[in-house]
Amino acid sequence: CGLWFAWNACLAVLQLACGLSGSRADCARQWLCWPVYILFFAWVRRRIPRLLLNDFQLFLCLPNHAFRIAVCLSYAAIVVQLLLAAISRGDVLTGTCVAYALGEGYCFALD
Repeated sequence: CGLWFAWNACLAVLQLACGLSGSRADCARQWLCWPVYILFFAWVRRRIPRLLLNDFQLFLCLPNHAFRIAVCLSYAAIVVQLLLAAISRGDVLTGTCVAYALGEGYCFALD
């Protein structure tokens, strides 16, 4: 419940800061959600099929979509951090392979 509240609070701050209302606020929400949806449906969802069978609303009082967003963002954080570390060391090929392997290991551990 806290993650979903934080997400809505960030959107509310964005709306206040940009002076968005009505359809513009919906447009901003779509632009913020689009990368997460693409990451989830195009990449992560195929790697965690058994995890998606669980009902997190029933056991953790956490909406299922909030849990899926958290999984996508944590996956992206792992991969991006490893890629940035590899770029800073100058060994991009090895870093990319390690980032992919640890991302897959993360999904395997969740599933």
